[in-house]
Amino acid sequence: AGRRRLADSALCQLRPRYEEHLTEYGRLLEHKSRILKDWHEDRSLLQLLPDFNERLCRLGAELVCARSAYLEVLGKFAAQYHKEFSGDAETLELQYRTVSDISDPSDDKLKVYASLRQHMERHQRAELESGQCLSGPHKDDFEVFLNGAGIKSYGSQGQTRTAAISLKLAQREIFRRDSGEEPVLLLDDVLSELDNTRQDFILNHLSSGQVFITCCETDRLTDVGKMFVVENGTVKER
Repeated sequence: AGRRRLADSALCQLRPRYEEHLTEYGRLLEHKSRILKDWHEDRSLLQLLPDFNERLCRLGAELVCARSAYLEVLGKFAAQYHKEFSGDAETLELQYRTVSDISDPSDDKLKVYASLRQHMERHQRAELESGQCLSGPHKDDFEVFLNGAGIKSYGSQGQTRTAAISLKLAQREIFRRDSGEEPVLLLDDVLSELDNTRQDFILNHLSSGQVFITCCETDRLTDVGKMFVVENGTVKER
């Protein structure tokens, strides 16, 4: 859910139509969930399912294609940042995961829609029996790989933090290219669990735009930018 939000929140800002599709998809999904839970008491509710499924698949195709395009660009920029961030020691890759019937989420929307319909029809009985919506892009995810290994299973805390920062830097670059303005970058206590190479990248090589970095370790301070110290509730410039 957190990884979906990362993509969805960015897309809602970049593409207003995406937010409309996402909101309507969520509303329809909620209604369908109620039908699946209540149809045992009122079997006439099943007559509504085909219309809900059709609209969910139409909107789902919009979401899948937009997410696929965004994550492809995000992955390219994140890989560039991570390569420099890690001292050319690690290669980062993103892989988008959607319903299994979609072999290529970047395909034509009509093909994605057809695959969503096929997947939903195959899971119809399971949905009725479980009372849950089991098919659709509301279960989408993406995975991060470092040197071909999944970071969730094999990444250290430092590698995981580095990958997260690389994704944030990639998001900022996408917004900059789309709007012409570079968003302010806020990095809260990011230096812990990072080796010297990665700390150096954050402290000395993030030179574009406004960057605010907080840390508690005074021995890691540099001469780049301005320094502010918070002591007893008072902010002082050093």
